Amino acid sequence: MKLAFKIFLLCGILLAILFSFEIQDAQPDNFKYEIFKSGSGYGYDILINKKIVIKQQYIPGLRSKQQFCNAEDAEKVARLVNTKLNYGSSPSVTSEEISDLGIHIKCNP
Repeated sequence: MKLAFKIFLLCGILLAILFSFEIQDAQPDNFKYEIFKSGSGYGYDILINKKIVIKQQYIPGLRSKQQFCNAEDAEKVARLVNTKLNYGSSPSVTSEEISDLGIHIKCNP
């Protein structure tokens, strides 16, 4: 009798855990992004509940401070950072990721 109760209890706990994961997956993404013009280049903001939590004026992952050449490049990186944050990962971006995304490092005048 005690063994049957333990098995029943264990199954109930497992079902509760699985159900809680489904609820979490159904929630909308918390982080959003917006692209902005900054001087002669572009940047992006990462927002949560309409509040800016990251303001990125320069291309991350580079040694020098350089703005994005165009809005499309800023959006590619913003989308990557947004996805990382929504999956609970670090928002850091490496130079390899910048290269993989095809981000323009040198802007045409």
